[in-house]
Amino acid sequence: MKHIYFIILLLFPVSAQAGENILMPMMGFSNWSDDTGHTAQGVNINFENDNDITFGFKYLYMFDSGFAIGGNAYLYDKDVNTIIQASDAGVLHVHALAEYYFNSSGSVSPYVGAGLGFTAIGFNGGLLDEETTAGESIELNGGILFRVSDTIGINLEYKYTDFDVDEDINGLRTDIDTESHSILVGVSIHL
Repeated sequence: MKHIYFIILLLFPVSAQAGENILMPMMGFSNWSDDTGHTAQGVNINFENDNDITFGFKYLYMFDSGFAIGGNAYLYDKDVNTIIQASDAGVLHVHALAEYYFNSSGSVSPYVGAGLGFTAIGFNGGLLDEETTAGESIELNGGILFRVSDTIGINLEYKYTDFDVDEDINGLRTDIDTESHSILVGVSIHL
């Protein structure tokens, strides 16, 4: 009989922490707080102030408690305002995430989260053609998950990302330090 109690005690934490895998392809817009005063390969560089179409993907494992862990990646092109240096720059943010979903078993679940990772920038055209640089970044996010069914949902999310890309290019100073603001809409697939 003691063995049965022991097995039940071992199984209880596993069943209490059961959860689901969530896949979220996303799309939206991103904008930087400061597009001017940056340096790339020792030269001042400025970017266009526009809302850039953003594509992203998020994976989470959400526990029954509403706590979720996973990661995301999202990218967009940022136009450079002088074609001598570059015509555009591809920006990629990658973060490990922790999120908490309030009312995780309901049809409407607001959530908040944070992540740590890196931001990479690759240039196209001009003097910086095919040059890349990277640096650390942090993300804060919040949103609402609308469950349409047990397996499908709609997700609306705001992301704040603070990044400092300071890996020098060809030994010359590079410093692109700003914040991005993104609004993304996605489909959540619950497995």
